Amino acid sequence: MTNMDNQLPISILIDWFKKSLVITEENDVLNINKTEQVLKNHIAKTNSIQYLGNNEKKISIIVKDEFATYLDEGSLQFLTNILQACNLNLGDIALINIEQQKNIHYKQLKEELHITKCLLFGISSEKIHLPLTFPSFKSQLYDSISFAHAPDLATINNSNAESKLLKAKLWTCLQEFFNLI
Repeated sequence: MTNMDNQLPISILIDWFKKSLVITEENDVLNINKTEQVLKNHIAKTNSIQYLGNNEKKISIIVKDEFATYLDEGSLQFLTNILQACNLNLGDIALINIEQQKNIHYKQLKEELHITKCLLFGISSEKIHLPLTFPSFKSQLYDSISFAHAPDLATINNSNAESKLLKAKLWTCLQEFFNLI
């Protein structure tokens, strides 16, 4: 049995491929140091968190959808409406589907995406390795990041009485979370 998570050191990759790996910049072959940097950047990109949006306001929204790359169409439209009500758009956030990425850690979100706020829809705090739990619809500050938890978007986006109550609770939470009051 092999472990697919193991990676060869950059120095070995360079030694193995220095004659067959040709990386050019303006038609000049790059030197070994430049090749090493290009390989490091490529590996960093392949290991980074995948998300939808531009993360312009350093806000992560984490969802769980096992069938969609990020979120199903109905839930994405509902999320877009929520963002508009909060004077935000998809360009302001990083939408992350925890089902499509394994073992995301809140510290990784902080280091890679520099998040200041994180909304968890249908995700427990333990799923992103937060050492605390907190009630739904309550903002919690931890490690200089504001977190809030709510049920998954599909549960909130129904037309029944329970969903209407959840929408009201979510709106109250978001007003506080984004200082909209």
